[in-house]
Amino acid sequence: MTNLDWGVLIFYFIFTIGLGVVVGKKTTNISEFFSGGREFKWWAIGLSVMATQISAITFIGAPGWAYEQGLKPLVLNLNIPIVMWILSATFIPFFYNLEIISVYEYIEKRFGKKMRLLLVFTYIIKMLVVVGSIVYVPSLILSKITGLSINMTIALIVVVSIFYTVLGGIQTVIWTDVFQMLALWIGIVISIITVFKVTPYSLSEIFQISKESGKLMSLDFNTNLKAANTFWAGLFGGGILHIAYFGVDQTQVQRVLTAKSLDNTKYSLWFSGVFSVVQMFLFLVIGVVLFVFYKGETFNNANEVYIKFALEEIPKGYLGIIIAAVFAATMSSIDSSLNSMTTVFMKDIYEVHFQKKIKTVSEMNITRIMTGIFGIIIAYFAFNVSASNSSVLEIISKYGSYLLGAMLGVFSLGMFTTKADERGVLIGFIFGILGTAFISYKFDIFWMWNNLVGFLITIVIGYILSFSDSNYREEKKRYIMKKMYFEKSSSILLIYFIFIVLVLYFLNI
Repeated sequence: MTNLDWGVLIFYFIFTIGLGVVVGKKTTNISEFFSGGREFKWWAIGLSVMATQISAITFIGAPGWAYEQGLKPLVLNLNIPIVMWILSATFIPFFYNLEIISVYEYIEKRFGKKMRLLLVFTYIIKMLVVVGSIVYVPSLILSKITGLSINMTIALIVVVSIFYTVLGGIQTVIWTDVFQMLALWIGIVISIITVFKVTPYSLSEIFQISKESGKLMSLDFNTNLKAANTFWAGLFGGGILHIAYFGVDQTQVQRVLTAKSLDNTKYSLWFSGVFSVVQMFLFLVIGVVLFVFYKGETFNNANEVYIKFALEEIPKGYLGIIIAAVFAATMSSIDSSLNSMTTVFMKDIYEVHFQKKIKTVSEMNITRIMTGIFGIIIAYFAFNVSASNSSVLEIISKYGSYLLGAMLGVFSLGMFTTKADERGVLIGFIFGILGTAFISYKFDIFWMWNNLVGFLITIVIGYILSFSDSNYREEKKRYIMKKMYFEKSSSILLIYFIFIVLVLYFLNI
């Protein structure tokens, strides 16, 4: 890296910390720390949602994934417009009108404390492992560039993220995400321009080579459940995954609930529904063109493809921007996770079990202390992540698939049925996770289907084993969804989905 590259990277860190300090001064109480006073507009929330979804794993792993499999992994994101159409009319308005901060508050109201606590611990453990893996990737990159140890770079990323998240909570998270999203887009543009520029073929030749190599084959209508990245696996398995991720996962739902109005929540989801697919497509295009550039060279690790390209081909002076973009992608995921895990701890554990017993320390101080503790634990997991020959992005998605379907099943039973009770749903949730793991191992189905399997097992067993009496059902009716908010204008998302499918279909020909 040149001095200019280092200057860009240092500027990024200084600006991010400074932004956190400025925004953090506006956070004066615990409510603002968690909900931001419900004053955010749709565009800021939409950018923050997208920033959280795109981690450094996406920045590095998606091109590596495409290098191996072409555009086929796009099916994982292809369902997002439909998902956002559903969520903007169901889950998100329902939570927004309940005026809750943690989605698990709803679980206790609908089912009880046991179910709430089980989901809380499942969520926290999942996030610690996932975010620890997310931190590892940019740390690996920086260590290759500077010669610093991976552990030192992990500490740098986590400490900075903890610092500005502690200052202002969700407000600093959203505004720094907006800035980090800008840095990320600049990094994408530089990468695309560079990869086309250095590849010694014309645009039509790149297209032809990619097509002949099968890298533009994105829609596979194979109905075999073992086949990877098929259209049906992406639509149904990936659809359940994203409904769970955007609709009932605290990390994403919390920022949407900071909107100043119900309309702003819907607009933020529509915005994300359109541009999330575009972003993923651009990352995959980089990987496809890199396959042409490196003439199909075999790499020991799929995650090394983009790293090699960045270090050897990105012009000096621009490399700092790329590294800053990778850091931006990482830190936007870390800050959101820190804030959401702290929110869940405070709302679902501390306030329920410890608040009356601990009176000497203010809630605000405990909140900031817990943010730091979660950051340290994340760093610990990152220190112990081992590299894999597969794309890290694929690995994370695969392990998440064992849990997300079952979690969505619990919320769906609560919101759409009157019969479901705590005992039945708790058993259904446990069987949903164990059953998914068993079926995945026994029949070796493609991991995207795990989400649908876990969802269906939880729904069926949870419903059958619920024996709530009429009094229980009457009492819980207030927590059942009574109205859906589908609008004619939201149908643009369905039209957009059909348009994308048609474009990809003609690329297949």
